[in-house]
Amino acid sequence: ISGTGYGSPIYAAADGEVVNAQYGGFIGDVSGYNVVIKHDNGYYTVYAHMVKGSLRVTAGQRVSRGQQLGGMGATGVVTGTHLHFGLYYGKPYHGGKPVNPRHLWGI
Repeated sequence: ISGTGYGSPIYAAADGEVVNAQYGGFIGDVSGYNVVIKHDNGYYTVYAHMVKGSLRVTAGQRVSRGQQLGGMGATGVVTGTHLHFGLYYGKPYHGGKPVNPRHLWGI
């Protein structure tokens, strides 16, 4: 997702608990600075390649839909500024199944 450029705000897609908010973590360094949210329905959302120093949440924190998580950047392995958004049923990159977000939220 391209957004409005470097530093564009990134918002939580749904309520949940932050399980990763750091560089790399369990989804890997290629994702750069990232946030992973576990939602109460078993889904997880991934927000990757955020600007260094922009994270506004920490692991263990509860967040609400629409809450700002950080800013769009180009950290990790990328070719330019963007948001890598992912939706999984189960833990991402650890047995979770990727899901097309258009199917879940009717986008």
